[in-house]
Amino acid sequence: MMRFILFVCKLVGYPILVILMFLFFVGMWLVVKISGLVAQYFGSHSIRVCNNQLQVPIVYYQQQGSEREVVLCLMSHAAKQSFFDIIQSTVEHFQNKGFKVLYEGVGQLTNEQYASLRTHEQAVEIKLRRMFDGMKHFAHMVGLHWQRDELRYDIDNWVNNDLSRLDVVRLLAAHNATVLESENDDFLDGDISKNEEIFLQFLLNTICRNLLGLVVAGDFFLSLSSGSRAFKTIIRDQRNAVAYDGMNKQFEQGNNVIMIWGALHYKGLDAMLRQDGFVEIGRKWVTVYHCKRRGYFLAKWVRNILN
Repeated sequence: MMRFILFVCKLVGYPILVILMFLFFVGMWLVVKISGLVAQYFGSHSIRVCNNQLQVPIVYYQQQGSEREVVLCLMSHAAKQSFFDIIQSTVEHFQNKGFKVLYEGVGQLTNEQYASLRTHEQAVEIKLRRMFDGMKHFAHMVGLHWQRDELRYDIDNWVNNDLSRLDVVRLLAAHNATVLESENDDFLDGDISKNEEIFLQFLLNTICRNLLGLVVAGDFFLSLSSGSRAFKTIIRDQRNAVAYDGMNKQFEQGNNVIMIWGALHYKGLDAMLRQDGFVEIGRKWVTVYHCKRRGYFLAKWVRNILN
């Protein structure tokens, strides 16, 4: 890709190069603007850029008139190791106090489950797998760690409070919510050249990393879907309902709850909690990563948009 860019520069000459550079920076400005609009849509309560840091909160709730408590650990699925260390220690602290730990995760299909899928359902599963693999690949390219690799899940005591992968795939297929329709899926499989990877690292570090990172980028993946409305409904809203139902079951057993869920689920979960009489009694902002100094002016701009 870089060789191609140099070849184009020699071919078209420097005046055209200046125009191309101008268009490139206009494109960067548009990314900043769109990122800000997405952040405003989800609200600054679930993600913020503050003091050169991308942050998400741990939110504490108490139900009025009862002793029920909920701790909502909002997650960035890609972050620095220090972020996952804080989440891990917080979860273990409340677990030792008797809280039940609920976490999101649709898991993977077994070979038997994949074989049981119809052709169009298998196509959805392949696209879904490539989407998650692509997000993980992006994270590694900018030096971030992946949640599933870094958190120590206590499978014997924590409760997976989510839709199964099989249910997600079949729901998406039933609603024709095709994931990531793209003419070039090779990139999502990591099949890119070294030059392309270097160029993408530059873009990610100067745009995504210094703005809203992979947290908000996740919603751009959703928007790429041809059936994006149905996709968002299933991936976000229906899973929120399952999470809340599981939380109520724990209340019936006399347990308080600490939940580990992605930051993009905050709006729906918070609304359901407040509808049932829960009030926020505190929050702690946790740093996902520090923005690089060379892009701080962009981070500062987004912080102003969020606030």
